[in-house]
Amino acid sequence: MIVQFTLHPTAFFLNGQDHAQRVSIVKAVERYWLHSGVFVQLSECPAGQLAPEVFAALDPDIRRLWQELFKQASRRSRIQPCSKKTVAAFKGEPAACLRQLERIVELVCLDKEDGVAFSIPADKPCFFDSATGIEVCRIDCVESSKTFSSAYDNLKGAFRKGETRERILKEFIEPHAKLHSKIVVVDRYAIERHIQGIGAPTGFGSILKSLNSMPNSIYLTIYSGISTFDIKAWIDNIRATLKKLGPGSLAEVVVYLCPQKFFSKDVHHRYNKFGPDAALFLDFGLEVLELDVVQRSCKYHYDWSRLIIEESESTLRQCVRPVRFEPGDGLAKAPQNMASVK
Repeated sequence: MIVQFTLHPTAFFLNGQDHAQRVSIVKAVERYWLHSGVFVQLSECPAGQLAPEVFAALDPDIRRLWQELFKQASRRSRIQPCSKKTVAAFKGEPAACLRQLERIVELVCLDKEDGVAFSIPADKPCFFDSATGIEVCRIDCVESSKTFSSAYDNLKGAFRKGETRERILKEFIEPHAKLHSKIVVVDRYAIERHIQGIGAPTGFGSILKSLNSMPNSIYLTIYSGISTFDIKAWIDNIRATLKKLGPGSLAEVVVYLCPQKFFSKDVHHRYNKFGPDAALFLDFGLEVLELDVVQRSCKYHYDWSRLIIEESESTLRQCVRPVRFEPGDGLAKAPQNMASVK
């Protein structure tokens, strides 16, 4: 789950706070932002940078804190630009402001003084605007945001029996896929279960279909185990599966079919990695996506530990050559005019 949020320009100043409090507030924003949020940039400035008028007016110490946070967020694709019509969103009266941001953000953070203007009671941290569905929260009380807290709490848990595949895809996989072009799946059994389950829904088929429907191009790499010497038949099966998808957002699929012994010896975990950002670890891997509803509870958690992930993929790459599928060679070619395709 990822929260679309933005900051009122005055929120960056952290007025009324001493240095220690400012550091604490920025660290709290960092925790929620980098783990469960995407900052919607309303100002007309290069992506990942503070608006010039805000940047120039900040105290040097607080400026450095925000600069470093913006750099981290930019590296992890946790910043997205917004349409020009919302650039002046905070220049109107509060109700009009929120109407402009409706369906663009779920959360707005601002300073205490502007919080009162936006209907936050002086003694309360947040206010939920029922007309737009946007939560308005004082930046010094960001840890009290129900929107952020709910998303943050869902970074670890379990998909219970009866949970729908659609919700898992829509809330736990697709929001991250929309932010990152490069996705990696490490799942020892994913392709073998797909080969054995021809004609039946499979986790491999489900995630391919989901990623092929993204608004952005997707470059997918899959590491999976193989327990047969007839590798050509497996490759032909994968190619047929990809062609059935039809035109979509999958621009490349690279498959590493690795001997099972490498998984049993060195790589026990199963995960989906999104660019240089988080990896979603699943106890049962893509198996959780096989049917419309989950058949047995599956624990999950997001992880940002690069070392484990990089070591796993490096180990698997050393043992086999990749098989690459591209449009016209495994993947369907997109029509000249995608807009004309219903």
